[in-house]
Amino acid sequence: MGKQETEFIYYEGSKNEPRFEDIFNKYWRDNIINQSYLVTDLLKGDPETTLHIPYEDIENIYMTSEKIKIDFSVQLEGMSEEEIENEIENIMSEYPAEVFEWYLITDSWLFDWLKENNEVVVITDYGDFWGRCTTGQSIVLDYIFAKFYNYIINK
Repeated sequence: MGKQETEFIYYEGSKNEPRFEDIFNKYWRDNIINQSYLVTDLLKGDPETTLHIPYEDIENIYMTSEKIKIDFSVQLEGMSEEEIENEIENIMSEYPAEVFEWYLITDSWLFDWLKENNEVVVITDYGDFWGRCTTGQSIVLDYIFAKFYNYIINK
């Protein structure tokens, strides 16, 4: 019989709050550096120079078909399989992720985990970056961090 997985989400003031902070401090705090200005400038840089990140190099910028099926379920309702496939392709191209912050990820294991979990990432000559699609709150409150927390406590 396998280990039963437990899923936790962050609630400020709850008993889970110190545990979330501990996991953040252990795996993330010293391994992420905000580099939003650098990456934003490199994305806008001159394609003829090495001071440029091609937009095409960004991975996971578009939603997965699974996420689209969840987020757009009402819109896809009643369509044939072929119509759903076409609509998913249209949605993918129309709704790229909106990155608000870029973080240099200094730990390759953490970077690989983010990439494998469909987070926006880009590998450059300047380092490996994670594109955070939320802003204005602690990373501990982000869905992806709750997913990471659950991964760590259940492994």
